[in-house]
Amino acid sequence: MKKRAQKSDLDAECKFADLPSPEIETACKYEYMRESQRLRDAVQRDGHPVLPSFLQENLNWYEVLRLMSALRKARFAKPWNSLKPNAKRELILTVSEWDEERKKSDPAVVIEDATPVRDLEGELKQLPHARLLAGMPLDPVWRLKPSHPELLRKLTEESEESEPKYFFGFIRIHRGYNGTEAIKAFRKEFERRWGKTKGGNRDWWSAKLNDLVVMRLCQQFPDDPIDRIEHIVKFTIPGSKRVGFKGCRDWWKNRCRDKKAKLGHVDDRISQAASEEMSRARKDALKFFQSLFSDQRPLSWPQPESS
Repeated sequence: MKKRAQKSDLDAECKFADLPSPEIETACKYEYMRESQRLRDAVQRDGHPVLPSFLQENLNWYEVLRLMSALRKARFAKPWNSLKPNAKRELILTVSEWDEERKKSDPAVVIEDATPVRDLEGELKQLPHARLLAGMPLDPVWRLKPSHPELLRKLTEESEESEPKYFFGFIRIHRGYNGTEAIKAFRKEFERRWGKTKGGNRDWWSAKLNDLVVMRLCQQFPDDPIDRIEHIVKFTIPGSKRVGFKGCRDWWKNRCRDKKAKLGHVDDRISQAASEEMSRARKDALKFFQSLFSDQRPLSWPQPESS
């Protein structure tokens, strides 16, 4: 059995229940990054960065250099709970908010004033000559005449790409509605065309942190499930059923109640619900880590024996 870790070590590695909301997402990403031995080596040896997928696929070279500098200044791989406030702020910028400046220069929606005008030349080109001779009325063809051609320049640039990142269309805004009504209508149209999108939230990142805590505690207490559950109850972030580890909490509560009542022998068998929660969380932590570092195993997972 492994030597029991010091209380301060476990607090640094696993105590995330009191993290303020602005830190949750970055703390979670950072702690999973700490599980990568290759990233640790790259930071310490000033080598080629081996970044998690969400950064590797998105950062430009300048942003990579800024991230690596922030990691070195923070003395990576110190636990998040041991970092100084300045180091945390810089990591929040480089790990989770790296795209904020991009969004300012390239916002999600740009609306440009334009005037609908009749495109007579387009109508003549699209209709058969026989229809003109027969005197049949022309179906009107409209185009937009923008007051500033910036969006049209964007359109010209995007038309040369195989997968344009912009959608250009016609938007009509009824001035008789207030802002709240217009935004609600726009959201409805957006979801109708592209579906609902899921953003990050505290519960989701808390759940991933909880999974990591369980994986670390399974490594720390491989032969002592009672100690393991005690620390899971202590360290995991409570909340919704998804992140609360109800099976472990119920089992620990009942065990403490029985011990306090001095019933004599206390049944130490772990409940099925608690066992399943720990097993699932450990596997989910591995799965999430490997979505970030596809060809690695986390340091808190048993490593394959070298031949």
